[in-house]
Amino acid sequence: MAFFKDLSTSNYFDRDSEYSYGFKNLLSVGWIDKDENGDINYTKGDVSDDFLNKLKDLINNRYKYVGYMGCHVSVFNERICEQGQVFIPYKHKIYCCPKLIAHYIEDAQYKPPDEFIDAVMSIEGPLSGDKYENNIKSIDYNVWYFLMMNKACVEVESAEVKDLMRENAPWRKAHDELSSKREEENRKEEKARQKYMKKRYKEIKKMREENPEEFLDMVRGIYK
Repeated sequence: MAFFKDLSTSNYFDRDSEYSYGFKNLLSVGWIDKDENGDINYTKGDVSDDFLNKLKDLINNRYKYVGYMGCHVSVFNERICEQGQVFIPYKHKIYCCPKLIAHYIEDAQYKPPDEFIDAVMSIEGPLSGDKYENNIKSIDYNVWYFLMMNKACVEVESAEVKDLMRENAPWRKAHDELSSKREEENRKEEKARQKYMKKRYKEIKKMREENPEEFLDMVRGIYK
């Protein structure tokens, strides 16, 4: 499993990946695990039966996707394991939660954010089909493309399709642009560093020539 703060931008699919998928409108919900301090922190509260039943129905009637990062093991019960994510579109956002979210709500009294509850209750029909796909696409094209290629991997079960998803996905351009930007930043940093070193060399050379004792004190300080 993995820990992501509720309503934070999801980078779950970027972990251990060569590419950054660039999902700007994909928010995390229900990713409960130990945080960096080893603590399990999450919001507790009651939810309506209508919401929980609706959420379970959506989970059971969604597209089947290729599993990522293995099986999700419950942080509360290692015997409970699920694989897969759920994508809920709502008001220019897409919420991504693990299938384990229903277990967390029922068995650990986890209470999702109110806006996620509103999103679930607003869904009409299953998380599949043209209407659902078009809704996802209108919010974040990259998420839509990712899901459609992922769906194709399941349906075709072809290594070629999986390679196609990695090599020709629309986020590849975004990744290349980001890499180019980072390279340019690194070049600027290196140029600034070299400029500073040249300046510092001149200062030290001048110190050595004009004030040898101060120069020796500086050297002794470095090699103490």
